[in-house]
Amino acid sequence: MINLEKLFQKDDEIYVAYSHFSQSIIIFFSLYITTIISKNTIFELFRLNLFLNSVFFYFTLLVFFFHIFFFFFF
Repeated sequence: MINLEKLFQKDDEIYVAYSHFSQSIIIFFSLYITTIISKNTIFELFRLNLFLNSVFFYFTLLVFFFHIFFFFFF
């Protein structure tokens, strides 16, 4: 098992980048799941065309990229 505590003691930027990236991924997948489940069943989670044709597709991408953009530039 990787001892992350020793890795992050030397350089906190790695931890902050890892934390922010994992938050971005969680935001994206939670919005994806919410979009699919709002009008469909849980069995259709892996049908990407439902997500691409939904109303929230651009909103999800916008929120995801804003989150990453603000991490890199602020």
